[in-house]
Amino acid sequence: VAPVAARPSLLPAGLGGLVRNTRLRRTQLGLVAAGGASPEIAGNEVIDSFGPAILVTGVRSDPHVSDNTLVAPRAAAIVVRDEGAGRFERNRITAGSEPRVWALEHGTSPVFLENTISGGHLIAIAVTEHAGGLFERNDLRGNRGGSWDLDGAGPVELRGNPEDPRPMPLPPEFAGYVN
Repeated sequence: VAPVAARPSLLPAGLGGLVRNTRLRRTQLGLVAAGGASPEIAGNEVIDSFGPAILVTGVRSDPHVSDNTLVAPRAAAIVVRDEGAGRFERNRITAGSEPRVWALEHGTSPVFLENTISGGHLIAIAVTEHAGGLFERNDLRGNRGGSWDLDGAGPVELRGNPEDPRPMPLPPEFAGYVN
C-alpha cells in the first residue's frame, strides 16, 4: 500500500488509467473521476475522509471501481452524480453518518454488484433526483436507517440484495432525521 496522501486523486476528462493500492487517510476528498474519466480504481483504502471517498461526476464519467475499502467517510462514501455512471464491484464500505452510497440527478445510472455496505448510522443506498441504476447482490445488512431511500428515483433495478428485515433505531443525534 502506498503512503498516505494529503490531497484527492483527481482523474480528469478522458483519462483512463489505473489507481491501485493507494491509501488515503483524513483527506478533504478521496478519489474523483470527473468530466468523462473512465479509470480503473481498485484495491485502495480511503479512511476517514471529510468528503466522499469516491466521487464520480459528469457526462461519460464511467470508472470501474472494485475491491476498495472505504471506512468512516463523513459524507457519503460513494457519490455518483451529474449523469455519471460506473461499475462498482466487491467494495467494502463501513461506518459513517450519511447514506453510504448516493446516486443523484437525472441521467445518473451506476451499476453496483456484490458490495458490502454496513455500519452506517443512516441508510445504505440513496437514489434520488431522478437518478437510476442497477443494484444486484449487495449485502446491505447492519445499517441503522435501513437499506434504501428511493424517494424521487428514476429507473432502478434491485436484484437479490440481502438486507435487514427493518431499520434499526437511529442513534439520538439523528432523532430528527426522516428517512
